[in-house]
Amino acid sequence: MSLNSLRFYQTKGVQALQIVQLDVAASLIVNHFAEKEDFIVFKYLDGKTIITDGNDAILATIDQRLFSHEVWAVYGEEIEFSYYTFMTPSEY
Repeated sequence: MSLNSLRFYQTKGVQALQIVQLDVAASLIVNHFAEKEDFIVFKYLDGKTIITDGNDAILATIDQRLFSHEVWAVYGEEIEFSYYTFMTPSEY
């Protein structure tokens, strides 16, 4: 995966949440998870954002709220670029 061609998208469900910290989540993916994880879950719990691999293995804990609801980032590839789509669990 080339990080130069990595893009981020969000579904209508995530757009409706009006998330202001999406750029922080994207930065975390680029800096820590992009070459390792195809499925990332962001959960807000007890004043922290818990980032897991979707199988409840904790990848990181952030001392701030990134999302008010559970949000998934799912990896995909096209011929010319790679991408993560931020979505709600019901949109998967």
